[in-house]
Amino acid sequence: MSNLYRFKRYRDREEYTQETGLDAPAYDPASPPKHWEDPSPGDLRKLYLNYKVIEMNRNGKPLRLNVPDDPKVQIISLRPAEASRLNLPDKSVTGQLALPPEVPVPIRDLEDDEELAFNNYSSFDVLIRKK
Repeated sequence: MSNLYRFKRYRDREEYTQETGLDAPAYDPASPPKHWEDPSPGDLRKLYLNYKVIEMNRNGKPLRLNVPDDPKVQIISLRPAEASRLNLPDKSVTGQLALPPEVPVPIRDLEDDEELAFNNYSSFDVLIRKK
C-alpha cells in the first residue's frame, strides 16, 4: 500500500520526529487527528485544496462501491494551512479519549493502466493493481 498514498502517514509523534528531525506541532483536540502533511500545498491564498481519498467507515475500514472489488473514493477539501499541518495526538490523549475519525491520507493519481482494488487476502487493505 505504500505506493497508494500521495504522502507519508506517520504513526505517532515519535515516528515523525525520528524521520524528520522536527517536533510535531502541538495537538489540537478541536480538530480531527491528521497523520500526514502536504509539504507543498501551493498558493496559501487559495480557499481550499481537493484531495482524493479512500472513503472509510467510522471504524476506519474502507467502504466498497456496489462492485465487490472497487473501493469507494471521495474528494475531501482542506484549507492550505490544514493540508500542510499534522495533528498527531499525544500518547497521553490517545489512551484516554475516543478520538474522532482521522483525516484520511490522500491517494496518488492512478496511471491509465492502474485501478484500485481490495487485497485478496484482506478486505480492509486497498491496493493498486494493473488492469
